Amino acid sequence: MAFEFFQRSSRTGVGGIRCPSSAVVSRNGNMGDDGEQGSSPRAVFGSEMDAEQPEPSGQNGQDGQDSAHVEALQQRLQAPDAVMEPDIIDVLGDYMKSNMLLYGADADAVAVDVVRFLEGGYEGYAHMGSLVCSWLRGVEGNEDNDEEDEEEEEEDADDDRGPKRQRVGTPNSTTVRNSGTVNDNNNAAVTDVDGAPADEAWFLRELILEKFKPSTFENLFTSGGGGPPRWLNALVSEPGGRELIFQLSNKHDDSLLLSFALKKIVSKGYDEEVARKDVDLSRYFDVYHGILMVRLRALASTNDEREISRLNGLIQRSALSSMLGYLHVRQVLTRLASDGERKGKPWASRFRRMYQDLEAASKDGLACKMSRCFVELMCSKGDGEAKVDISFVAASVIGDVLATAVGGHVAPASDVIKLQQLYSGVALDDAGLKSGRLPSVTLLHHPLLVEVLLRTMFNPSKRLRGDALDAHAFVLSVAVCGLDEVSGETRGSSASIAEQPAVARLTGLIRAAVLLSHKATEDILLTEEEKLQARSSMSEGICATGVLVLLRKKLTSAEYWSSAYHVHKEPPFLTLLFSIVDTQPDMHGDVFSLVKDAMQAAGTLTAGTDVVMGLVRVLIELCKTGHVEDILAWAVSWARNANTDISRVLVLGLLEIAAPPYSGLFVESTVKLMNAANLRRQSMGSRLWNAKRDTIKEFYLNIEADHAHLALGKSEKSYLRDLGHCLT
Repeated sequence: MAFEFFQRSSRTGVGGIRCPSSAVVSRNGNMGDDGEQGSSPRAVFGSEMDAEQPEPSGQNGQDGQDSAHVEALQQRLQAPDAVMEPDIIDVLGDYMKSNMLLYGADADAVAVDVVRFLEGGYEGYAHMGSLVCSWLRGVEGNEDNDEEDEEEEEEDADDDRGPKRQRVGTPNSTTVRNSGTVNDNNNAAVTDVDGAPADEAWFLRELILEKFKPSTFENLFTSGGGGPPRWLNALVSEPGGRELIFQLSNKHDDSLLLSFALKKIVSKGYDEEVARKDVDLSRYFDVYHGILMVRLRALASTNDEREISRLNGLIQRSALSSMLGYLHVRQVLTRLASDGERKGKPWASRFRRMYQDLEAASKDGLACKMSRCFVELMCSKGDGEAKVDISFVAASVIGDVLATAVGGHVAPASDVIKLQQLYSGVALDDAGLKSGRLPSVTLLHHPLLVEVLLRTMFNPSKRLRGDALDAHAFVLSVAVCGLDEVSGETRGSSASIAEQPAVARLTGLIRAAVLLSHKATEDILLTEEEKLQARSSMSEGICATGVLVLLRKKLTSAEYWSSAYHVHKEPPFLTLLFSIVDTQPDMHGDVFSLVKDAMQAAGTLTAGTDVVMGLVRVLIELCKTGHVEDILAWAVSWARNANTDISRVLVLGLLEIAAPPYSGLFVESTVKLMNAANLRRQSMGSRLWNAKRDTIKEFYLNIEADHAHLALGKSEKSYLRDLGHCLT
């Protein structure tokens, strides 16, 4: 019964209303007795009822639809505690008018029926809540605090502060203090955590959260226990009721009643709400597994990237809420990925990436170390015990590397050298393994492992050399080279992976990219042969990615720009950036992002002007490849506070590569840039002006007729007039 009250009072916020058996409803919603404060039905709805009285003719009334409407209204009036619903006046008026219009009934007769319906359905849940709360206002739940309360009341009386201070709250006043606010004055007001006035539902919810005991309901589902209570269905159907169940579930580890309630919530289609509330369902395993299956089926059947990302996030968040949840999700995803790959299912790689992302999202590295537990699932069915054993050793080392690198740390060189030995066959004899098989190559196909290896090799503050560099380059090349299990097996040759042409070639290119990038960022010019080698390395996406990792670490550092000084007019690392722009069109966005962040870090400092000039040239190269709109949109904002000499290089470079007819967006953005760069003869100087005059004039003549139609401000329009005078 108390649970049913919770549904109703949480919806209406009404409590403590007198409702004697003879009460009727007035227009303003007050309850009164006939002949006293309450008015008769005709007095309440007088003019409306008189105006709409049906003609006493022999009409057959309205159609069946009107009759159904009247029946629905009658059901609303007969519902339990209908008199407490906020829209009861509208329902009552609609019912009376519909009855009179449809059946020609007398208003007083209909009113008698209405009163009977409301009186018969009155259960008094609000009365009960008000009564309970009135008890709570006068009684402190913690008996140990009785003496303290008496002392406080005596102090209040001595200080002449008015009536005794009421302690308003749940049975445990500490709960109220933590979850709501009590104003300590004559009219004590309590608010919930959202700042709204706390009604009976709020007090009752706090009471249930404090007093609920799972043992009270443990016999409900046994033989003769009576089954789930009747009020549970109604509680599940209400948002406030479900919220109470979620709070209780997070508080109590094991409850048959709560487990049943959670299953019912999911079965009624509220599984999305369960996920949004971050309810820890790992303690209710069958419910947790059911929601996981719903998510995975949806993932396997959609190609919508947004939906995939959303579902992946929900699964990841629930899995990381507890170790049990993580282990279960990890095992299910691993099994789906392995079985799907064997059967050629298109979603197999999706689930593999999901458990890899799950490991990467682990903050403490423990999940990475636990990867070794799933090695047998990841190996193929035809793999022997020796292959599983050596794969377990490799997975243990990989787990240690990833766990150490969580939080941005570099990979331990000794562990990477162990991996090189395992995958090149060198460590087989030392380990005493009888089979010549190598570990599963799939273990290396982990995005977090690739990220860690790149971060370690392309680290501006620590250079790898010798065996450590060779080991990192080899392991990274095997991880990204696309080897399958067949070509990765030794088949009697312990060096089959190391001798794979693709692996050997990529290992050499990665090693060269590391050495050349470190040399270039140390302001050492590259030879012509090294420039050709750099271009060859940048043609491989993994090498280009590594160089961008190093340059981002270097160029976005405030320390770098505060002391940037280059002997050479053009920074040597620009050769690498130009090579990436030429050979990696899919990475243009990454290059643009790097340049933006680097120029923001540079600010208006003059120490690195030559570097910024070089980065502007990279932007111009990107414009040649079609990224004009994105760069212009950023440049307009950047140029407002930029060095005019630098912004002038950018806008002049854009004018040289652009050709008419120009788009409206290009013209508007370019004019704003020209104005910000102060592209005038007197500020540029005669020599530069004469060199660029024809380029500027061509642009001006092509847009001269459209000046009036451009979305330009007063400053830009004034600039164009001045520019026209300079060009004539």
